[in-house]
Amino acid sequence: MVFLTSVDILDTGFLTVSSRTGQLSTANRANSGSALRLKGVELEISSASNLDKETYAANYSDIECPVVSVNPDEIKLTIWLNKTATASNIGVWATGDMQYIAALLDLPKTRGFKAIYYPVDAASGATVRKHNEQILYYLGITDTTESQGDINLTLATSDTATASSKDLTDVKYIPVRFESCDISQDTSGGVQVTLTGVRTA
Repeated sequence: MVFLTSVDILDTGFLTVSSRTGQLSTANRANSGSALRLKGVELEISSASNLDKETYAANYSDIECPVVSVNPDEIKLTIWLNKTATASNIGVWATGDMQYIAALLDLPKTRGFKAIYYPVDAASGATVRKHNEQILYYLGITDTTESQGDINLTLATSDTATASSKDLTDVKYIPVRFESCDISQDTSGGVQVTLTGVRTA
């Protein structure tokens, strides 16, 4: 579990990771296909397999307990939304993420795969904005096929500069299909979002 300074979730509108054809319209993507920039995020990734749990007699030393099947990696994001920022001060790295509540709720409902990434240009070097300390940097995939569609990412290119007109080839990301989104508000007014899903590639 890592507490991230920032994480982006992009509803790509593409049905598979390996194909870049048939991108869904912005009306069929969460947040109209624009990335959700979130702060205050805990990211959990877990792997598991279904094991044959039958026991074997000790004299059958050549028999091993086999793996029956391998489960997809499970992804869980716990997000605390910032209620204090107003729309007028939402910048590239600001925290006005209350505006994303409806879009977060839509993430399990739309058909395209979602890309979770740390919003730093991979070509900028591992230490930019502590890129090298993020789980996403080590477990994310590098996309080599994003040459179509209307994906337009804004990424940090150094500790002080950003650049737009980037795409999935410029980040290391985890492709996910979300199965649930839970939003709660506690007695003190804090808003928490929990997203769960599975890795798709």
